[in-house]
Amino acid sequence: MYSVAPVFEAVVDRLGVRAFGLVPVAFFSVIIANYCGLIYSNFRVRRSINRVSRSRSGRGILVDKTQLLRCKISHRRLFPRSHAFIYSCLSVGITVRKPTSSWTLSVDESKWWKRGLLHVDARHHLGRFQSHCTLSQCLDEFLKTHGLDPSQFPVVYLFTSARIFTFGFSPASFWYLYTRDLCLRYVLAEVNNTFGEKRVYIFPSSETSADTFRETCAKDFHVSPFNSRKGTYSLTTTDPLRNEDLDVRVTLWSSKNCPKLVARWGLDAPAITPSESTLIPLLRCMIYWAWTVFATFPRIVYQALLLARVRGLHMWYRPEPNTSSIARAATPSERFLGCIFAEYIRYIGHYLPMDMQIMIHSPRDIGSCAVAGGGDVLLDIATLRQPQVSQANLNLVDLRIHTPKFYRHMILSAGLADLLSHTMLSTWEENRMVWSNRPIDLIRLLQDAQKASDNARPFALKVISDPVNAGLLRVVWSLYQLVMKTQPTFGTYPSPGLPMQRKVVPSTTNEGSPLSYHQGTSSCFLQPFLRNHCSAKVQLQYMRASLAIRIRAWVWDTIGGE
Repeated sequence: MYSVAPVFEAVVDRLGVRAFGLVPVAFFSVIIANYCGLIYSNFRVRRSINRVSRSRSGRGILVDKTQLLRCKISHRRLFPRSHAFIYSCLSVGITVRKPTSSWTLSVDESKWWKRGLLHVDARHHLGRFQSHCTLSQCLDEFLKTHGLDPSQFPVVYLFTSARIFTFGFSPASFWYLYTRDLCLRYVLAEVNNTFGEKRVYIFPSSETSADTFRETCAKDFHVSPFNSRKGTYSLTTTDPLRNEDLDVRVTLWSSKNCPKLVARWGLDAPAITPSESTLIPLLRCMIYWAWTVFATFPRIVYQALLLARVRGLHMWYRPEPNTSSIARAATPSERFLGCIFAEYIRYIGHYLPMDMQIMIHSPRDIGSCAVAGGGDVLLDIATLRQPQVSQANLNLVDLRIHTPKFYRHMILSAGLADLLSHTMLSTWEENRMVWSNRPIDLIRLLQDAQKASDNARPFALKVISDPVNAGLLRVVWSLYQLVMKTQPTFGTYPSPGLPMQRKVVPSTTNEGSPLSYHQGTSSCFLQPFLRNHCSAKVQLQYMRASLAIRIRAWVWDTIGGE
Protein backbone atom coordinates (compact mmCIF):
# COMPACT_ATOMS: atom_id res chain seq x y z
CA MET A 1 0.00 0.00 0.00
CA TYR A 2 1.30 3.42 -0.92
CA SER A 3 2.21 5.70 2.00
CA VAL A 4 2.57 9.49 2.05
CA ALA A 5 4.99 9.41 4.99
CA PRO A 6 8.20 9.40 2.84
CA VAL A 7 6.90 12.28 0.76
CA PHE A 8 6.05 14.28 3.90
CA GLU A 9 9.48 13.59 5.41
CA ALA A 10 11.16 14.70 2.18
CA VAL A 11 9.25 17.98 2.25
CA VAL A 12 10.23 18.54 5.87
CA ASP A 13 13.87 17.81 5.05
CA ARG A 14 13.85 20.28 2.19
CA LEU A 15 12.37 22.98 4.44
CA GLY A 16 15.07 22.36 7.01
CA VAL A 17 12.77 22.05 9.97
CA ARG A 18 13.56 18.49 11.07
CA ALA A 19 15.92 19.81 13.75
CA PHE A 20 13.24 21.97 15.27
CA GLY A 21 10.44 19.40 15.25
CA LEU A 22 6.84 19.70 14.12
CA VAL A 23 5.43 20.91 17.46
CA PRO A 24 7.18 24.32 17.46
CA VAL A 25 6.28 24.79 13.81
CA ALA A 26 2.61 24.10 14.53
CA PHE A 27 2.69 26.41 17.56
CA PHE A 28 4.15 29.34 15.65
CA SER A 29 1.82 28.67 12.74
CA VAL A 30 -1.22 28.99 14.99
CA ILE A 31 0.08 32.24 16.45
CA ILE A 32 0.71 33.71 12.99
CA ALA A 33 -2.70 32.57 11.75
CA ASN A 34 -4.48 34.11 14.75
CA TYR A 35 -2.59 37.34 14.31
CA CYS A 36 -3.45 37.51 10.61
CA GLY A 37 -7.10 36.70 11.39
CA LEU A 38 -7.23 39.50 13.96
CA ILE A 39 -5.79 41.97 11.49
CA TYR A 40 -8.27 40.87 8.83
CA SER A 41 -11.22 41.15 11.26
CA ASN A 42 -10.22 44.67 12.29
CA PHE A 43 -9.81 45.56 8.64
CA ARG A 44 -13.32 44.31 7.84
CA VAL A 45 -14.88 46.21 10.75
CA ARG A 46 -13.09 49.44 9.84
CA ARG A 47 -14.01 49.03 6.19
CA SER A 48 -17.66 48.44 7.08
CA ILE A 49 -17.73 51.42 9.43
CA ASN A 50 -16.17 53.65 6.81
CA ARG A 51 -18.62 52.34 4.23
CA VAL A 52 -21.52 53.24 6.50
CA SER A 53 -20.10 56.61 7.50
CA ARG A 54 -19.34 57.84 3.98
CA SER A 55 -22.01 59.95 2.35
CA ARG A 56 -22.83 58.19 -0.87
CA SER A 57 -25.07 59.35 -3.69
CA GLY A 58 -27.15 57.25 -6.00
CA ARG A 59 -28.67 54.91 -3.39
CA GLY A 60 -32.12 55.49 -4.81
CA ILE A 61 -33.87 56.94 -1.72
CA LEU A 62 -37.23 58.41 -2.73
CA VAL A 63 -39.24 60.22 -0.05
CA ASP A 64 -42.47 59.73 -2.02
CA LYS A 65 -42.09 55.92 -2.19
CA THR A 66 -42.32 53.07 0.33
CA GLN A 67 -39.02 51.21 0.09
CA LEU A 68 -36.96 48.38 1.56
CA LEU A 69 -33.60 49.56 2.88
CA ARG A 70 -30.68 47.17 3.47
CA CYS A 71 -28.61 48.88 6.14
CA LYS A 72 -25.61 48.55 8.39
CA ILE A 73 -25.71 49.69 12.02
CA SER A 74 -22.45 50.39 13.84
CA HIS A 75 -22.01 51.18 17.51
CA ARG A 76 -18.71 52.40 18.89
CA ARG A 77 -18.24 53.12 22.61
CA LEU A 78 -15.37 55.46 23.47
CA PHE A 79 -15.61 55.87 27.24
CA PRO A 80 -14.99 54.41 29.82
CA ARG A 81 -14.20 51.21 27.87
CA SER A 82 -13.54 50.94 24.16
CA HIS A 83 -16.04 48.62 22.48
CA ALA A 84 -17.41 48.41 18.93
CA PHE A 85 -19.69 46.20 16.87
CA ILE A 86 -21.51 46.30 13.55
CA TYR A 87 -24.39 44.28 12.12
CA SER A 88 -26.80 44.18 9.20
CA CYS A 89 -30.39 45.32 9.49
CA LEU A 90 -33.39 45.39 7.16
CA SER A 91 -35.08 48.77 7.47
CA VAL A 92 -37.88 50.53 5.63
CA GLY A 93 -38.48 54.01 4.31
CA ILE A 94 -42.11 55.17 4.29
CA THR A 95 -43.83 58.19 2.86
CA VAL A 96 -46.15 58.86 5.78
CA ARG A 97 -48.79 61.00 4.07
CA LYS A 98 -49.49 58.55 1.20
CA PRO A 99 -48.03 55.14 2.03
CA THR A 100 -48.36 52.17 -0.29
CA SER A 101 -48.58 48.47 0.60
CA SER A 102 -47.58 45.24 -1.11
CA TRP A 103 -47.13 41.57 -0.24
CA THR A 104 -43.62 42.30 1.05
CA LEU A 105 -44.26 45.53 2.98
CA SER A 106 -47.58 46.87 4.25
CA VAL A 107 -48.35 50.08 6.12
CA ASP A 108 -51.43 50.94 8.24
CA GLU A 109 -53.26 47.72 7.39
CA SER A 110 -55.69 46.90 10.20
CA LYS A 111 -56.78 43.49 8.88
CA TRP A 112 -54.17 40.80 9.36
CA TRP A 113 -54.93 38.99 6.09
CA LYS A 114 -54.11 42.15 4.13
CA ARG A 115 -50.72 42.63 5.73
CA GLY A 116 -47.45 41.85 3.99
CA LEU A 117 -44.53 39.88 5.30
CA LEU A 118 -43.11 43.13 6.72
CA HIS A 119 -45.55 45.43 8.45
CA VAL A 120 -45.42 48.91 9.98
CA ASP A 121 -48.17 49.69 12.49
CA ALA A 122 -48.96 53.11 13.92
CA ARG A 123 -49.56 51.59 17.37
CA HIS A 124 -45.80 51.09 17.77
CA HIS A 125 -44.89 54.70 17.04
CA LEU A 126 -45.03 58.10 18.76
CA GLY A 127 -47.59 57.28 21.45
CA ARG A 128 -50.62 55.28 22.51
CA PHE A 129 -53.30 56.49 20.16
CA GLN A 130 -56.38 54.66 18.96
CA SER A 131 -55.73 51.32 17.29
CA HIS A 132 -57.39 52.39 14.04
CA CYS A 133 -55.19 55.47 13.60
CA THR A 134 -52.74 55.67 10.71
CA LEU A 135 -49.16 56.88 10.87
CA SER A 136 -50.21 60.25 9.48
CA GLN A 137 -52.98 60.65 12.08
CA CYS A 138 -50.67 59.67 14.94
CA LEU A 139 -48.10 62.18 13.74
CA ASP A 140 -50.74 64.92 13.55
CA GLU A 141 -51.88 64.22 17.12
CA PHE A 142 -48.30 64.26 18.33
CA LEU A 143 -47.54 67.56 16.61
CA LYS A 144 -50.68 69.17 18.03
CA THR A 145 -49.72 68.19 21.57
CA HIS A 146 -46.36 69.94 21.05
CA GLY A 147 -47.82 73.13 19.60
CA LEU A 148 -47.02 72.45 15.92
CA ASP A 149 -49.39 72.73 12.98
CA PRO A 150 -49.54 69.43 11.03
CA SER A 151 -50.72 71.18 7.88
CA GLN A 152 -47.34 72.89 7.60
CA PHE A 153 -45.67 69.53 6.87
CA PRO A 154 -47.27 67.95 3.79
CA VAL A 155 -44.25 65.72 3.15
CA VAL A 156 -43.07 63.37 5.90
CA TYR A 157 -40.56 60.54 5.52
CA LEU A 158 -40.13 57.78 8.13
CA PHE A 159 -36.92 55.77 8.49
CA THR A 160 -37.56 52.80 10.80
CA SER A 161 -37.52 49.00 11.20
CA ALA A 162 -40.52 46.89 10.27
CA ARG A 163 -42.01 43.86 12.03
CA ILE A 164 -42.54 40.32 10.77
CA PHE A 165 -45.75 38.74 12.09
CA THR A 166 -45.80 41.29 14.99
CA PHE A 167 -42.20 40.31 15.91
CA GLY A 168 -39.40 42.82 15.79
CA PHE A 169 -37.72 45.65 17.64
CA SER A 170 -36.74 49.10 16.45
CA PRO A 171 -34.15 50.85 18.66
CA ALA A 172 -34.80 54.15 16.89
CA SER A 173 -36.96 55.69 14.20
CA PHE A 174 -36.42 58.99 12.42
CA TRP A 175 -39.19 61.21 11.06
CA TYR A 176 -38.19 63.82 8.46
CA LEU A 177 -40.69 66.69 8.32
CA TYR A 178 -40.64 68.88 5.19
CA THR A 179 -42.39 72.19 4.66
CA ARG A 180 -44.40 73.14 1.58
CA ASP A 181 -41.26 74.38 -0.17
CA LEU A 182 -39.61 70.98 0.54
CA CYS A 183 -37.20 72.26 3.18
CA LEU A 184 -36.30 69.93 6.04
CA ARG A 185 -37.68 71.73 9.11
CA TYR A 186 -37.75 69.07 11.85
CA VAL A 187 -36.31 65.64 12.52
CA LEU A 188 -38.07 63.55 15.16
CA ALA A 189 -35.87 60.89 16.77
CA GLU A 190 -38.09 58.22 18.33
CA VAL A 191 -35.96 56.21 20.76
CA ASN A 192 -37.10 52.89 22.28
CA ASN A 193 -35.47 50.95 25.09
CA THR A 194 -35.73 47.24 25.85
CA PHE A 195 -38.24 47.90 28.67
CA GLY A 196 -40.99 49.03 26.29
CA GLU A 197 -40.56 52.74 27.03
CA LYS A 198 -39.95 55.43 24.44
CA ARG A 199 -38.99 59.05 24.06
CA VAL A 200 -39.42 61.32 21.04
CA TYR A 201 -36.76 64.01 20.69
CA ILE A 202 -37.61 66.99 18.50
CA PHE A 203 -34.66 68.43 16.56
CA PRO A 204 -35.53 71.74 14.85
CA SER A 205 -33.46 72.79 11.85
CA SER A 206 -31.43 75.98 12.16
CA GLU A 207 -30.61 76.05 8.42
CA THR A 208 -33.22 76.14 5.69
CA SER A 209 -31.04 74.89 2.84
CA ALA A 210 -28.42 72.33 3.79
CA ASP A 211 -27.61 68.87 2.53
CA THR A 212 -26.67 67.71 6.03
CA PHE A 213 -28.80 68.16 9.14
CA ARG A 214 -26.86 68.84 12.39
CA GLU A 215 -28.55 69.61 15.71
CA THR A 216 -28.21 68.79 19.41
CA CYS A 217 -30.70 67.96 22.16
CA ALA A 218 -30.46 67.29 25.90
CA LYS A 219 -30.73 63.63 26.95
CA ASP A 220 -33.37 62.74 29.57
CA PHE A 221 -34.34 59.16 28.72
CA HIS A 222 -32.89 55.86 29.94
CA VAL A 223 -31.72 53.72 27.01
CA SER A 224 -28.63 51.82 28.11
CA PRO A 225 -27.89 50.52 31.63
CA PHE A 226 -24.31 51.71 31.13
CA ASN A 227 -25.26 55.39 30.73
CA SER A 228 -27.11 57.77 33.02
CA ARG A 229 -29.89 60.07 31.88
CA LYS A 230 -27.51 63.02 31.80
CA GLY A 231 -25.77 64.21 28.67
CA THR A 232 -26.48 65.53 25.20
CA TYR A 233 -27.33 63.93 21.87
CA SER A 234 -25.79 65.25 18.66
CA LEU A 235 -27.70 64.20 15.55
CA THR A 236 -26.13 64.35 12.09
CA THR A 237 -28.06 63.03 9.11
CA THR A 238 -28.18 63.52 5.40
CA ASP A 239 -31.27 64.99 3.81
CA PRO A 240 -32.89 62.05 2.00
CA LEU A 241 -34.74 64.39 -0.37
CA ARG A 242 -31.63 66.26 -1.54
CA ASN A 243 -29.08 63.43 -1.44
CA GLU A 244 -31.22 60.37 -2.28
CA ASP A 245 -29.27 58.67 0.52
CA LEU A 246 -29.56 58.05 4.24
CA ASP A 247 -26.71 58.23 6.73
CA VAL A 248 -27.64 58.89 10.37
CA ARG A 249 -25.03 59.46 13.07
CA VAL A 250 -25.90 59.99 16.75
CA THR A 251 -23.16 60.97 19.21
CA LEU A 252 -23.74 60.85 22.95
CA TRP A 253 -21.84 63.50 24.91
CA SER A 254 -21.47 63.17 28.67
CA SER A 255 -22.38 65.91 31.14
CA LYS A 256 -18.65 66.80 31.17
CA ASN A 257 -18.73 67.37 27.39
CA CYS A 258 -16.84 64.19 26.50
CA PRO A 259 -17.97 61.89 23.65
CA LYS A 260 -19.08 58.53 25.05
CA LEU A 261 -20.38 56.63 22.04
CA VAL A 262 -21.18 57.02 18.35
CA ALA A 263 -23.99 55.12 16.63
CA ARG A 264 -24.40 55.11 12.85
CA TRP A 265 -27.20 53.83 10.68
CA GLY A 266 -26.81 53.90 6.93
CA LEU A 267 -27.52 52.09 3.68
CA ASP A 268 -25.39 49.14 2.63
CA ALA A 269 -27.07 48.56 -0.75
CA PRO A 270 -29.41 50.45 -3.09
CA ALA A 271 -33.00 50.86 -1.94
CA ILE A 272 -35.70 48.53 -3.31
CA THR A 273 -39.15 49.84 -4.22
CA PRO A 274 -41.59 46.87 -3.89
CA SER A 275 -44.22 48.44 -6.16
CA GLU A 276 -41.68 48.80 -9.00
CA SER A 277 -39.41 45.80 -8.44
CA THR A 278 -39.69 42.35 -9.97
CA LEU A 279 -40.20 39.14 -8.04
CA ILE A 280 -36.60 37.86 -8.03
CA PRO A 281 -34.97 40.87 -6.28
CA LEU A 282 -37.74 40.89 -3.65
CA LEU A 283 -37.33 37.19 -2.93
CA ARG A 284 -33.56 37.56 -2.73
CA CYS A 285 -33.96 40.46 -0.30
CA MET A 286 -36.37 38.50 1.91
CA ILE A 287 -34.16 35.40 1.96
CA TYR A 288 -30.92 37.19 2.81
CA TRP A 289 -32.21 40.05 4.99
CA ALA A 290 -35.54 39.18 6.65
CA TRP A 291 -33.87 37.21 9.45
CA THR A 292 -32.16 40.38 10.69
CA VAL A 293 -35.54 41.63 11.97
CA PHE A 294 -35.58 38.83 14.56
CA ALA A 295 -31.89 39.22 15.42
CA THR A 296 -31.92 42.88 16.52
CA PHE A 297 -33.13 42.35 20.08
CA PRO A 298 -30.90 39.31 20.83
CA ARG A 299 -27.91 41.23 19.52
CA ILE A 300 -28.62 44.09 21.93
CA VAL A 301 -28.93 41.69 24.86
CA TYR A 302 -25.71 39.90 23.89
CA GLN A 303 -23.72 43.13 23.68
CA ALA A 304 -25.13 44.25 27.04
CA LEU A 305 -24.05 41.00 28.69
CA LEU A 306 -20.64 41.34 27.09
CA LEU A 307 -20.19 44.86 28.46
CA ALA A 308 -21.45 43.89 31.92
CA ARG A 309 -19.65 40.57 32.40
CA VAL A 310 -16.51 40.88 30.28
CA ARG A 311 -15.81 44.58 30.10
CA GLY A 312 -17.03 45.21 33.67
CA LEU A 313 -18.87 48.47 32.97
CA HIS A 314 -20.81 50.13 35.79
CA MET A 315 -24.56 49.58 35.50
CA TRP A 316 -27.14 52.24 36.24
CA TYR A 317 -30.46 51.27 37.77
CA ARG A 318 -33.37 51.92 35.43
CA PRO A 319 -35.09 55.16 36.46
CA GLU A 320 -38.80 55.66 36.11
CA PRO A 321 -39.64 57.58 32.92
CA ASN A 322 -40.41 61.24 33.39
CA THR A 323 -43.40 63.08 31.96
CA SER A 324 -41.63 63.79 28.68
CA SER A 325 -41.30 60.04 28.00
CA ILE A 326 -43.87 57.36 27.28
CA ALA A 327 -44.09 54.54 29.79
CA ARG A 328 -44.42 50.92 28.79
CA ALA A 329 -47.80 49.41 28.05
CA ALA A 330 -49.65 47.94 31.01
CA THR A 331 -50.20 44.20 31.32
CA PRO A 332 -53.77 42.82 31.69
CA SER A 333 -53.13 42.35 35.42
CA GLU A 334 -52.06 45.98 35.81
CA ARG A 335 -55.09 47.18 33.86
CA PHE A 336 -57.37 45.25 36.19
CA LEU A 337 -55.65 46.66 39.28
CA GLY A 338 -56.06 50.12 37.77
CA CYS A 339 -59.81 49.55 37.78
CA ILE A 340 -59.73 48.42 41.41
CA PHE A 341 -57.72 51.49 42.44
CA ALA A 342 -60.11 53.84 40.65
CA GLU A 343 -63.13 52.24 42.32
CA TYR A 344 -61.46 52.47 45.72
CA ILE A 345 -60.75 56.18 45.24
CA ARG A 346 -64.37 56.61 44.19
CA TYR A 347 -65.48 54.82 47.35
CA ILE A 348 -63.43 56.84 49.86
CA GLY A 349 -64.12 60.00 47.86
CA HIS A 350 -67.54 60.24 49.50
CA TYR A 351 -65.73 61.29 52.67
CA LEU A 352 -63.87 64.19 51.08
CA PRO A 353 -64.85 67.81 51.77
CA MET A 354 -67.76 69.19 49.80
CA ASP A 355 -65.70 71.57 47.67
CA MET A 356 -63.08 69.06 46.51
CA GLN A 357 -62.77 67.46 43.10
CA ILE A 358 -60.19 64.78 42.25
CA MET A 359 -59.25 63.87 38.70
CA ILE A 360 -57.19 60.73 38.04
CA HIS A 361 -55.18 60.73 34.81
CA SER A 362 -53.68 57.49 33.56
CA PRO A 363 -52.52 56.09 30.20
CA ARG A 364 -55.23 54.84 27.91
CA ASP A 365 -54.34 51.22 28.56
CA ILE A 366 -54.58 51.59 32.38
CA GLY A 367 -57.91 51.74 34.10
CA SER A 368 -59.86 51.62 30.86
CA CYS A 369 -62.52 49.40 32.42
CA ALA A 370 -63.23 51.87 35.21
CA VAL A 371 -64.73 54.51 32.93
CA ALA A 372 -65.91 54.11 29.37
CA GLY A 373 -63.25 55.35 26.99
CA GLY A 374 -60.44 55.18 29.53
CA GLY A 375 -57.84 57.79 30.11
CA ASP A 376 -59.35 60.05 32.78
CA VAL A 377 -61.36 59.05 35.83
CA LEU A 378 -63.30 62.05 37.14
CA LEU A 379 -64.47 61.80 40.74
CA ASP A 380 -66.81 64.76 41.15
CA ILE A 381 -67.69 64.16 44.80
CA ALA A 382 -69.25 67.58 45.36
CA THR A 383 -71.72 67.07 42.55
CA LEU A 384 -72.71 63.67 43.89
CA ARG A 385 -73.33 64.83 47.43
CA GLN A 386 -74.39 68.46 47.02
CA PRO A 387 -75.47 69.49 43.52
CA GLN A 388 -76.03 73.11 44.53
CA VAL A 389 -72.26 73.67 44.91
CA SER A 390 -71.11 75.80 41.98
CA GLN A 391 -68.29 74.61 39.75
CA ALA A 392 -66.41 77.85 40.36
CA ASN A 393 -66.03 77.02 44.06
CA LEU A 394 -64.60 73.55 43.46
CA ASN A 395 -60.93 72.83 44.22
CA LEU A 396 -59.45 70.60 41.53
CA VAL A 397 -56.67 68.15 42.45
CA ASP A 398 -54.95 66.12 39.74
CA LEU A 399 -53.46 62.66 40.23
CA ARG A 400 -51.44 61.47 37.24
CA ILE A 401 -50.32 57.83 37.16
CA HIS A 402 -47.50 57.76 34.64
CA THR A 403 -46.08 54.25 34.84
CA PRO A 404 -47.85 50.91 35.50
CA LYS A 405 -45.12 49.97 37.98
CA PHE A 406 -47.17 52.02 40.44
CA TYR A 407 -49.52 49.04 40.85
CA ARG A 408 -46.63 46.76 41.78
CA HIS A 409 -46.05 48.97 44.83
CA MET A 410 -49.78 49.37 45.45
CA ILE A 411 -50.45 45.67 46.16
CA LEU A 412 -47.72 45.70 48.83
CA SER A 413 -48.55 48.97 50.59
CA ALA A 414 -50.31 49.05 53.92
CA GLY A 415 -51.55 52.61 53.52
CA LEU A 416 -52.63 54.83 50.65
CA ALA A 417 -50.77 57.84 52.03
CA ASP A 418 -47.54 55.83 52.30
CA LEU A 419 -47.93 54.62 48.72
CA LEU A 420 -48.43 58.13 47.31
CA SER A 421 -45.62 59.55 49.43
CA HIS A 422 -43.18 56.97 48.08
CA THR A 423 -44.21 57.20 44.42
CA MET A 424 -44.85 60.95 44.27
CA LEU A 425 -42.59 62.66 46.85
CA SER A 426 -39.41 60.61 46.55
CA THR A 427 -36.21 62.59 47.01
CA TRP A 428 -34.89 61.21 43.73
CA GLU A 429 -36.89 62.15 40.65
CA GLU A 430 -35.89 58.82 39.06
CA ASN A 431 -38.17 56.99 41.55
CA ARG A 432 -41.36 58.97 40.95
CA MET A 433 -44.24 57.23 39.19
CA VAL A 434 -47.10 59.62 40.05
CA TRP A 435 -47.49 63.40 39.69
CA SER A 436 -49.97 65.87 41.15
CA ASN A 437 -50.49 69.63 41.05
CA ARG A 438 -51.01 69.61 44.85
CA PRO A 439 -49.22 66.51 46.17
CA ILE A 440 -49.21 67.37 49.89
CA ASP A 441 -52.88 68.37 49.90
CA LEU A 442 -53.81 65.25 47.92
CA ILE A 443 -52.07 62.91 50.36
CA ARG A 444 -53.65 64.57 53.39
CA LEU A 445 -57.11 64.58 51.83
CA LEU A 446 -57.01 60.92 50.88
CA GLN A 447 -55.52 59.98 54.24
CA ASP A 448 -58.36 61.76 56.07
CA ALA A 449 -60.93 60.21 53.74
CA GLN A 450 -59.48 56.75 54.30
CA LYS A 451 -59.63 57.16 58.08
CA ALA A 452 -63.18 58.48 57.88
CA SER A 453 -64.29 55.52 55.77
CA ASP A 454 -62.70 53.09 58.24
CA ASN A 455 -64.36 54.75 61.25
CA ALA A 456 -67.75 54.93 59.56
CA ARG A 457 -67.93 51.12 59.37
CA PRO A 458 -70.13 51.11 56.25
CA PHE A 459 -72.53 48.33 55.49
CA ALA A 460 -70.66 45.33 54.13
CA LEU A 461 -72.19 43.48 51.23
CA LYS A 462 -72.86 39.82 51.73
CA VAL A 463 -70.91 38.69 48.70
CA ILE A 464 -71.24 34.95 49.43
CA SER A 465 -74.37 33.49 51.02
CA ASP A 466 -73.07 29.93 51.28
CA PRO A 467 -71.00 29.56 54.49
CA VAL A 468 -68.91 26.78 52.93
CA ASN A 469 -67.87 28.97 50.00
CA ALA A 470 -67.27 31.87 52.37
CA GLY A 471 -64.95 29.68 54.43
CA LEU A 472 -63.06 28.55 51.34
CA LEU A 473 -62.63 32.17 50.31
CA ARG A 474 -61.20 33.03 53.73
CA VAL A 475 -58.74 30.15 53.37
CA VAL A 476 -57.69 31.47 49.95
CA TRP A 477 -57.16 34.93 51.43
CA SER A 478 -55.02 33.44 54.20
CA LEU A 479 -52.84 31.60 51.69
CA TYR A 480 -52.59 34.73 49.57
CA GLN A 481 -51.34 36.78 52.53
CA LEU A 482 -48.70 34.16 53.27
CA VAL A 483 -47.37 34.45 49.73
CA MET A 484 -47.54 38.25 49.60
CA LYS A 485 -46.03 38.94 53.01
CA THR A 486 -42.48 39.33 51.67
CA GLN A 487 -41.06 42.81 51.30
CA PRO A 488 -40.51 43.97 47.71
CA THR A 489 -37.11 44.66 46.21
CA PHE A 490 -36.03 48.27 46.82
CA GLY A 491 -34.33 49.18 43.57
CA THR A 492 -34.47 52.90 44.14
CA TYR A 493 -31.88 55.52 43.38
CA PRO A 494 -29.05 55.92 44.15
CA SER A 495 -28.58 52.17 44.59
CA PRO A 496 -26.50 50.15 42.06
CA GLY A 497 -28.06 48.54 39.03
CA LEU A 498 -28.23 44.83 39.82
CA PRO A 499 -30.97 43.73 42.26
CA MET A 500 -28.61 41.66 44.40
CA GLN A 501 -26.43 44.75 44.94
CA ARG A 502 -29.22 47.09 46.04
CA LYS A 503 -29.59 48.04 49.66
CA VAL A 504 -33.01 47.41 51.19
CA VAL A 505 -33.51 50.83 52.75
CA PRO A 506 -37.12 52.00 53.20
CA SER A 507 -37.95 55.23 51.46
CA THR A 508 -39.14 58.12 53.61
CA THR A 509 -41.74 60.75 53.00
CA ASN A 510 -41.16 64.47 53.37
CA GLU A 511 -42.47 64.24 56.92
CA GLY A 512 -39.96 61.54 57.86
CA SER A 513 -42.33 58.60 58.16
CA PRO A 514 -40.99 55.43 56.51
CA LEU A 515 -42.84 53.75 53.72
CA SER A 516 -44.65 50.73 55.22
CA TYR A 517 -45.27 47.54 53.26
CA HIS A 518 -47.62 44.92 54.62
CA GLN A 519 -45.82 42.02 56.25
CA GLY A 520 -46.99 39.27 58.57
CA THR A 521 -50.41 40.22 59.92
CA SER A 522 -50.60 43.48 57.97
CA SER A 523 -52.43 43.61 54.66
CA CYS A 524 -52.81 45.88 51.68
CA PHE A 525 -55.11 48.85 52.20
CA LEU A 526 -57.35 47.56 49.39
CA GLN A 527 -58.19 44.23 51.02
CA PRO A 528 -60.94 45.46 53.42
CA PHE A 529 -62.65 47.21 50.53
CA LEU A 530 -62.40 44.12 48.34
CA ARG A 531 -63.62 41.66 50.96
CA ASN A 532 -66.57 43.83 52.05
CA HIS A 533 -67.75 45.39 48.80
CA CYS A 534 -66.63 43.16 45.90
CA SER A 535 -67.88 39.80 44.69
CA ALA A 536 -65.94 36.59 45.12
CA LYS A 537 -65.05 36.63 41.43
CA VAL A 538 -63.49 40.09 41.70
CA GLN A 539 -61.57 39.05 44.82
CA LEU A 540 -60.13 36.01 43.07
CA GLN A 541 -59.24 38.11 40.03
CA TYR A 542 -57.47 40.58 42.31
CA MET A 543 -55.39 37.82 43.94
CA ARG A 544 -54.53 36.33 40.55
CA ALA A 545 -53.52 39.73 39.14
CA SER A 546 -51.39 40.51 42.20
CA LEU A 547 -49.58 37.18 42.02
CA ALA A 548 -48.98 37.66 38.27
CA ILE A 549 -47.37 41.03 38.95
CA ARG A 550 -45.19 39.57 41.69
CA ILE A 551 -44.03 36.75 39.42
CA ARG A 552 -43.25 39.25 36.66
CA ALA A 553 -41.26 41.37 39.11
CA TRP A 554 -39.34 38.31 40.30
CA VAL A 555 -38.43 37.35 36.73
CA TRP A 556 -37.23 40.87 35.92
CA ASP A 557 -35.19 41.07 39.12
CA THR A 558 -33.56 37.75 38.23
CA ILE A 559 -32.34 38.96 34.84
CA GLY A 560 -31.31 42.44 35.95
CA GLY A 561 -34.36 44.32 37.19
CA GLU A 562 -36.98 46.42 35.49
